[in-house]
Amino acid sequence: MTASDDSVIFCFGANHRSADITLREKLFASEGVIRDRLPAIKDRFGFSELVTLSTCNRFEIFGVGPRSITEDPAFSDTLHAAFVSFDALGPEAAEQVRQAAYSLTGRDAVRHLFSVAASLDSLVVGETQITGQFKQALAIADDAKTLGPVLSRLGQEALAASKKVRTQTAIGRGRVSIGHAAVELVKKVFNDPTTKNFLVIGAGEMAEVTARCIQQHNPKSLGIINRSLDRARALAMRLQGAEPRSLDYLADALATADVVISATGAPHTIVTKAMVNEAIRRRRGKTLLLVDIAMPRDIDPACSSLNDVYLFDIDDLKQVVEGNRQERLRAAEDAARIIDESVAGYEKWLAHMTVAPALQHFNMHLDQLFRKEAEKTLSRNSFQEFNEEQTGRVWQLLDVLASRLTADAGRGLRKMVDQGTGQDAAELLTRLFRGESPRTEDDPT
Repeated sequence: MTASDDSVIFCFGANHRSADITLREKLFASEGVIRDRLPAIKDRFGFSELVTLSTCNRFEIFGVGPRSITEDPAFSDTLHAAFVSFDALGPEAAEQVRQAAYSLTGRDAVRHLFSVAASLDSLVVGETQITGQFKQALAIADDAKTLGPVLSRLGQEALAASKKVRTQTAIGRGRVSIGHAAVELVKKVFNDPTTKNFLVIGAGEMAEVTARCIQQHNPKSLGIINRSLDRARALAMRLQGAEPRSLDYLADALATADVVISATGAPHTIVTKAMVNEAIRRRRGKTLLLVDIAMPRDIDPACSSLNDVYLFDIDDLKQVVEGNRQERLRAAEDAARIIDESVAGYEKWLAHMTVAPALQHFNMHLDQLFRKEAEKTLSRNSFQEFNEEQTGRVWQLLDVLASRLTADAGRGLRKMVDQGTGQDAAELLTRLFRGESPRTEDDPT
């Protein structure tokens, strides 16, 4: 499936299945970085449209490129170069990307995007956060002027399909989020959360979802730590019962908490090995469970080497969510049907869009032909006595004829599109009527 008769939709990316968290962390790009680099990357590689989706589970670029580029044997190298341009990756990481990334074009790229938007391709199948992330990716591309009509319509259709999947299938039933999966992991380690002191680092959407899930298990205590104390207080107020603290209190909180779940949007490490080591000294052998669900990671991976410390990251949640995943995947057949129908609907719109230039050329040809003939006819002596109203009726008649001819041609083309022969018909129409100045009986042949 093409975006037009001379361009193709493509996707290039790496996700939680193809790349480990260390590589995904290197690929992760903030909204500011994406917004700044999208236009230059789009222009540098000759793409007509470009959107980037960066989450804890994936980094993907979706775009529209000329068919001449996409059919080039070196196209995969072009996509790889565009992909790594979002970050200054060294040769080793760039080669890791080459091994881990996937490349899709045409219908495969479209179907993948629909599956991502519907959370069928997520670590936690059915999680809802991807919807907001997907909308934000489209908004960033729109701000950067790299979102065009093809990907804009594709995004709208994907979000509509996602809503159908959530409302018409069992995919989104129950608790589904990385935050919930993190709490389930804690329950596997500590059978009784009611006896544990919990600490959530962060005050954003994922942190709030996590904190609410913790509260449902009636913990001994729940603390909220954030760089902005005001945001921590606002979240604690919504939770009713959590204790807000500023980031300055983190060292003391690590010494008293049993479980720490970190979910900030910080671009750097929040919890260092030295900080945890000092907390362990003060804890006197009491076990500390650390769960890092941030991207980039908040907690130094080296903390896992410390005694009495258990550290888990997003990739460690895979086993936890596998049980729920299998249950949800049983509902995926219904979701797949919705996706297939949505992809087919988008393909139909796209195919109709590809014949639009042919209709425009035909309409222009008719307009030029009718105007030239009308001006020549009305200039003859026998029509000199026409008043303004009579002349206007002649022009009105010609406009109606041109509109009806164009409408008839449009209906015929759209019917042929649905039958799979629209593109050939559009090309023939364009060859016959190129929108050039039409010849008349007085023109030389």
